[in-house]
Amino acid sequence: MTFHGRRLNRKGKIWLTGFLLIVFSITLLIVEVHHLLHSRSETTTHITTKQAPNSGFSKYMDKKVGKLSQTNTDLKNENFDFTIYDVAKQKTYRWSQGKISQMYTASTVKVPILIGLLHQDAKLTASDKKLVAGMIRQSSNADATAIFKKIGGVSGLNATFARLGMDHSQASSKWWLSTVSSEDYIKLLKHLFVKSSKISRTGRNYIISEMFQVNSKQQWGIKGFSDTPNFLANKNGWTLSGSWIMNSIGAVEVNGHLYLISILSDNHPDGRGNVGLKTAKKEMTSLVRIAGEYIL
Repeated sequence: MTFHGRRLNRKGKIWLTGFLLIVFSITLLIVEVHHLLHSRSETTTHITTKQAPNSGFSKYMDKKVGKLSQTNTDLKNENFDFTIYDVAKQKTYRWSQGKISQMYTASTVKVPILIGLLHQDAKLTASDKKLVAGMIRQSSNADATAIFKKIGGVSGLNATFARLGMDHSQASSKWWLSTVSSEDYIKLLKHLFVKSSKISRTGRNYIISEMFQVNSKQQWGIKGFSDTPNFLANKNGWTLSGSWIMNSIGAVEVNGHLYLISILSDNHPDGRGNVGLKTAKKEMTSLVRIAGEYIL
């Protein structure tokens, strides 16, 4: 072997071989680092695109709610935390109004309470199933309290929130005053309607079946998303705490496409009890209907 016209001795050959190996190793390292950074950049962009809320939707909702506020002056003072997830497109639509840092769950928390029960014991007794039906289908508070105690109360519910990745949710000893965000509820709904490593398929089907059989009088809110849904599974909640707290979560299928919806609200005027309650329910349904007109 020659190098620059000279024949290398044994020592020179060893030196050259080592030098070439070092150069080769450095080249491979540079290529690998470049590939890794490029891959991470592509992945980050991909995730951001999927998760970024739709700004056009937010502007649209602001405009529509502004018009409604001209005839319903209370609407502009009410707080709303609203998220919709299009399962097929993996697209998120997000809108909020007012103070949403602490939104109370009211009876919507009965769904995570049920998830906590199934985690504790997947094989429910006939007595348990009766309590579940009362809690979900009829929104019985007494049945919810019984199951809440069975799962360990505050600690049990917080453990459920943690398992489902609901980082902005906090249980309360008064379960209806637990706090949550609409985005956290979308996380929960994805576990039920998309895929989950935290809830068995049997458990998911059972919960969805119960939500599908909710009393028809409690199917306002997300039902407004479409006049002709193929499928509706929901859980609504309302409670009076100074003013009306009004929430609606669940899934709506329209023309073969599934949408996960979570709308939370509060600061609805009492309006002499049931009068205020009826008004708030109509508002919620109207806002979801407006959203459906934009998305569908």
